[in-house]
Amino acid sequence: MPNHLHLLVRIKEEHELKIAWGVKNTPYNSVTKEVNWPAFISRAFGNLYSSYSQAFNRQQNRMGSLFMPNFKRREVDNEDYLVQLIHYIHANPIHHGFVNSMDRWEFSSYHALKSVKPTNLKRDEVLEYFGGINEFVQFHAQMPISKKCLDEGEF
Repeated sequence: MPNHLHLLVRIKEEHELKIAWGVKNTPYNSVTKEVNWPAFISRAFGNLYSSYSQAFNRQQNRMGSLFMPNFKRREVDNEDYLVQLIHYIHANPIHHGFVNSMDRWEFSSYHALKSVKPTNLKRDEVLEYFGGINEFVQFHAQMPISKKCLDEGEF
């Protein structure tokens, strides 16, 4: 969708973050010497949005803010919500009238999840939530629940 971005991000476990980033590269609480994970994650998302904005502005020869000041975030705290959220994100280009099939939206992770080609996505982990590739495809053939239901956790 040309004017907005949907992200579903898996935050690694604390021990994975320490290995990936090295404790020395993460923000510390100066009193306890513990890693301040909320600050670390906030900074990581800030860097992501800043990099994306700069690249987009350069590409479009524009200046200024790209994102609305208050973006929404919600913790994915159960598997049902995760499954519905993945489906909602994959179906969003259809909802907005850009395509009539998920297979037609080239910028979607839907293709990589269905494919056998190498990917950086956690394909097996995602497909497991659906019960396998066939169930993933069948589930995606349904209409997704509404954004309102997702926001309110009604599923």
